[in-house]
Amino acid sequence: MLLAAVAISFTPPGEAQNSELPAVISTVAPSIPLVAFTARVGGNVIIELAIGADGVPISAHAIDGHPILQEPTEKAALYWRFASAREGARTVRLVFVYPKLMYANSV
Repeated sequence: MLLAAVAISFTPPGEAQNSELPAVISTVAPSIPLVAFTARVGGNVIIELAIGADGVPISAHAIDGHPILQEPTEKAALYWRFASAREGARTVRLVFVYPKLMYANSV
């Protein structure tokens, strides 16, 4: 597994999103499989992340993105930590952006 620089952003998943986005306390970068580098795979992976009231993720599910990148992205998202919620559990979408350019001369 290799680590890569990944840009991450929040987007609301429609009705499931509370009006206030949770504050991120800590993040974990995905471990990228070597095959992703050799295949020069890139693009966005969108994860729907259910977060408990305590700020700990309950589940992560990839809803879009390259299949090679989905599983490691889901696993990494489960290690993220968020500020506790005043209104209980909530769901957010995380968009992980894997630029193709970073693979050009890798490995």
